[in-house]
Amino acid sequence: RQMCIRDRNEAISLSEKTEIGKYAPFFSLPNIKGEKITRSSEDLKKKNLLINFWASWTDSISNHQSNSDLKELYQKSKKNKHIAMLGVSFDMDKKEWQDAIKRDTLNWEQVCDFGGLNSEVAKQYAIKEVPSNILLSADGKILAKNLKGEQLKKKIEEVVTAAEEKEKQDNKKKK
Repeated sequence: RQMCIRDRNEAISLSEKTEIGKYAPFFSLPNIKGEKITRSSEDLKKKNLLINFWASWTDSISNHQSNSDLKELYQKSKKNKHIAMLGVSFDMDKKEWQDAIKRDTLNWEQVCDFGGLNSEVAKQYAIKEVPSNILLSADGKILAKNLKGEQLKKKIEEVVTAAEEKEKQDNKKKK
């Protein structure tokens, strides 16, 4: 019985760690080439970061919708220096993971440690179901969680616009 309370308290403290406004937990996960990727990796640092948590085995309808939203976002934003995307998969099987990335043309950075929903990053981010996502500011604060469709597009436009405005202000100060 004591176990249950401890587990519940641990789950509560983890979900508190991932509340909006908190700094996101740090992680380091291998990509397809086996390189360790973190929030501060070259292509991701100093950018707002949309992390998409997914798995090839999830309900294909919600996954498909999520992927088509993400692909559209990626096409729009891949040249934008204020936003980046990272896929974190909870697959257990390397081949299934690689096949899903190819099949669904998920061209943004993808990482996976093959630990499933028991993986450390699932615990750190209190992920109970996939697909889900979390949007981080350039300095690693949690801005939003589990936005979909139009909500997600709007929020990304908002943070990119804010970053562009800030950059203009900073450049004016330098002159």
